[in-house]
Amino acid sequence: MKKISRYLLLAAVVMAVFAASGCARSDKGAVFDPDQSSIFVKKDGSVLSASVEHSDQNYYSEEELKSFMEGRLSEFNAAQGKESAAYNKEGAEKLPAAIVSCKVEGADGAKTVKSIVEYSSPEMLLALAGEIRDGEIQLAALATDSVENRLAAALFGIPAVKGVEFGDGFAAARSRGSENNDPFVMEDGRVQTETNHAGGILGGITSGMPIVLRTAMKPTPSIAQPQRTVSLSAGENAELVIHGRHDPCIAHRAVPVVEAVTAAVLLDLLLEGHHGTF
Repeated sequence: MKKISRYLLLAAVVMAVFAASGCARSDKGAVFDPDQSSIFVKKDGSVLSASVEHSDQNYYSEEELKSFMEGRLSEFNAAQGKESAAYNKEGAEKLPAAIVSCKVEGADGAKTVKSIVEYSSPEMLLALAGEIRDGEIQLAALATDSVENRLAAALFGIPAVKGVEFGDGFAAARSRGSENNDPFVMEDGRVQTETNHAGGILGGITSGMPIVLRTAMKPTPSIAQPQRTVSLSAGENAELVIHGRHDPCIAHRAVPVVEAVTAAVLLDLLLEGHHGTF
């Protein structure tokens, strides 16, 4: 039970670490009670992190899980020089990490385990993440996700694609930060950037600016002139001559394919409900 509880607590921490850069700062009094693992950054800088796990096994007891989390967070808070407690008190200074809720719901064979932890700051979230790391849990082994790597993986799946760049791409490596940064401005009542060197993606999340990407296509290998090759059956050098009609350039045919793949990936992200990510 302790090992399982530790994994659930880690899930809440890691979810916050990976999603923090993509969270919209919003605090309109709405109750934070998501149906999937997510994060909510409040105006005061505190962070609410929810871990939602579905299981067909009866591993979890709400009492045991709550007891484990209370003990772990009390120890952590005491180590930060604060009260050895696991819940915030109304009117008092917020604890570095505090339980908001901890529930195990559903019938046997269809359990939903949900825990919500409030961190007084992103720094406290990272501090707890560092403490949870041990021989059983390797944070570095957990996969991260971003708009750029999802797009790049899909685009490289198109035959003949040899390169993908976003925004200024490789040209950004030759510029200074003062030249490459996109200044934020207010225009027509909305936040946008004066330039778009980043190609509409910052820190792996969309910025609201147009997404700009380029793909490099290799030339078609099927050409009319003779080419050198090797005959495996004879074990000697040979000459290859390709007959028939072949496109001299495939790049222009690839444009609608690249556009379709890009649209499909963005739609996937939208349907997956990555709040703050798209």
